[in-house]
Amino acid sequence: MRHGNAYRKFNRRSNQRTALFQHLASALIKHEQIVTTLPKAKDLRPIVEKLVTLAKRGDLHARRQAAAELRDPPMVKKLVEVLGPRYASRNGGYTRVLKAGYRHGDSAPVGVIEFVDRDVDARGKDSGPSNRRPRNRRPRSSNDARNLWKGGRVAALFVAATGVAARRPNKDNPRELLPSEVRHAHSHRIDDRRTARSGRPASAQTPVERGKYLVNTS
Repeated sequence: MRHGNAYRKFNRRSNQRTALFQHLASALIKHEQIVTTLPKAKDLRPIVEKLVTLAKRGDLHARRQAAAELRDPPMVKKLVEVLGPRYASRNGGYTRVLKAGYRHGDSAPVGVIEFVDRDVDARGKDSGPSNRRPRNRRPRSSNDARNLWKGGRVAALFVAATGVAARRPNKDNPRELLPSEVRHAHSHRIDDRRTARSGRPASAQTPVERGKYLVNTS
């Protein structure tokens, strides 16, 4: 019997559901309005409202309980210092869920969950791609890559330190080629054998002819 298994599972394990609602609650506290699927919005509402009730108490124990739920110190600070005083005179009903149609692609019902009397300027604040510059990396030449594959890091460091270019590999010796070059050279040899056997280039042969000439010349 399916007893004691209430609430939606969202096709996730319990730890994944916990992480999901932690992130959704943090996003809602930060932006005060988010768009998600309607079932997630309905299940998120009681979680956030209990957090606001903790924030209205405002003592150290309540702050630690909220921190244990959110695991996001900046959002806990906003919850206690901003949202708690804002709803001090309101007895419940801190959020609302609005239907927003259906999502294009999988037709999932979409909902908007937001705080009542929300701060309009909070939506989208401190979000989006970061402006942090990527680390500067020295461009790696083909010789450096070849040395890394052949002789390991020592050969590449030698080329970088001395500026002496590596010897160009002998393409007739497969041991001096990169794996992609070995496959490329091998395919050209097979095409040459097929052309010599049939008198026609490999691109003009049927798949049956290619297989037949390849087997006969092995």
